[in-house]
Amino acid sequence: MSRSKSRVRVLVADDHAKVRNCIVEILDQEFCVVGAVADGEELVRAATQLRPHVIVSDVWMPKLNGPEAEQALLASGVDIPFVFITSDCRDARQIWSNLGSCIDKLDTLDDLFPAVRHASKRGRMEASSHTVKCNSTQGFQHFE
Repeated sequence: MSRSKSRVRVLVADDHAKVRNCIVEILDQEFCVVGAVADGEELVRAATQLRPHVIVSDVWMPKLNGPEAEQALLASGVDIPFVFITSDCRDARQIWSNLGSCIDKLDTLDDLFPAVRHASKRGRMEASSHTVKCNSTQGFQHFE
């Protein structure tokens, strides 16, 4: 029996290809993964182009880290909820006091679905006017 996916569009950002691919596979079980990127600059470009409902991003990435990419998007008028993933949320929160939702990479399997669902319900961004059919990740865009 196949599970139907929600219409929640998710963009994934992580500089480690294996981790990024794993997160895509996990999220693709329930959400429409519209893209996967390897650094913060790619994240800003892809988010502006794809207009996902939620961004799942590593905190520490090259070029722009996750929180810097979030700030760059906000500064350009793009307000998309972020769910941050990292190996140490406590350390990340000490550096960025306004860091929103943060999941330890070791807890990804347990915490990622609820965090993405919650972020999508926050509704910080108006729904995208794009109609997207999401049958598999084979159609999502890699910005590498």
